[in-house]
Amino acid sequence: MPAKPTRQHVLNCALPSWYPRFKHVSLRTEILPLTSDFVEYLLADGVFLSKDSSIGKVDPRDLNSYSDDDDDDDDDGASALAGTARSLAQPNRVAASGFDSNDSSDDDWEQQSQSETDSIAPTAPNFPELEAAIKAAIAKLGPVFPKLNWSAPQDASWIIPGGTIKCVSADEVFLLLKSSDFIVHDLCHSFDECSDLHDEPDSVPMFLALRRWHDLLRSMEFRCFVRNRQLIAISQRDVSNFYDFLPGMRATIRLQIAEFFAEHVRENFPNNDYVFDMYVNPSREIIKLVDFNPYHAPTSTALFDWEELEGLSGETVEVRVVDSPMNVQPSEYGAYKVPADVLSVQTTEDIERFAALFQSGQLA
Repeated sequence: MPAKPTRQHVLNCALPSWYPRFKHVSLRTEILPLTSDFVEYLLADGVFLSKDSSIGKVDPRDLNSYSDDDDDDDDDGASALAGTARSLAQPNRVAASGFDSNDSSDDDWEQQSQSETDSIAPTAPNFPELEAAIKAAIAKLGPVFPKLNWSAPQDASWIIPGGTIKCVSADEVFLLLKSSDFIVHDLCHSFDECSDLHDEPDSVPMFLALRRWHDLLRSMEFRCFVRNRQLIAISQRDVSNFYDFLPGMRATIRLQIAEFFAEHVRENFPNNDYVFDMYVNPSREIIKLVDFNPYHAPTSTALFDWEELEGLSGETVEVRVVDSPMNVQPSEYGAYKVPADVLSVQTTEDIERFAALFQSGQLA
């Protein structure tokens, strides 16, 4: 395992820190400061949106479009599940639910009275300035994907139609952020692996970055590793898929990323050791810098491990891709799928019960 980074090393990898220097070679981004009230909202229990939110208005008949026989990648099924989950985020829906005390059709659900349900309904969030800024950014950029200083809410993509983090409204941005463990990590655990963890910390301002959405080819995303300011390794980012054309492109990938690194990155990023992500599409002559990460866990090493990376001499840049269908690996987001409790939701009554339990924290 490499040496632990310092807090400053981690701060240098925060998007608001590096983007101004690299925006000409990166994805267009709008960066919005977050208030302490909004951070508290993100950390509060429960997933809830404003009472005027457009999310969650789902026809109960749509719930029947998903069955256990549907393919995992079926868009209709994913949309129905996402709509069901989003409807659980409506505080006015929870407050209006209540259970019939004589209903004993499902012993798995704890019955609650109307007054008990009303008591757990959260106060609807109210951040008009941030909402207006998000709307303005979307009007400027088109569809976006959100992230905080370091992380995007990839683990919550199941809650948005299509299973991506593409957002076209402030409601969707709020829902993704509120549903994500990755976002909680940014807020509470970003410096856990730092060598100076116990030094008196300065308060770290938090930002919301809204990045222009592109339908990028997953096959063309690469993770790059730098040690002592030298590019030592490049890995296919999507390790859970085999792309038959990638093994024959190793030399092209190595050349294009190495040239980009030498021209744009090496002398402009302050850390000696770090990881950066690239999008490279040689056929369209597109090459974009996507992100920076600390050269240490919990940063994913894709097709390498830390011991292998530390053992590389750096004389040549090693490029790894999945070279056979037999060598695919589990997705790093494989543990973040639709919750089993949501899969069990089949009727309007189920939604009401699930929502009340979710808001009360009994499903946490």
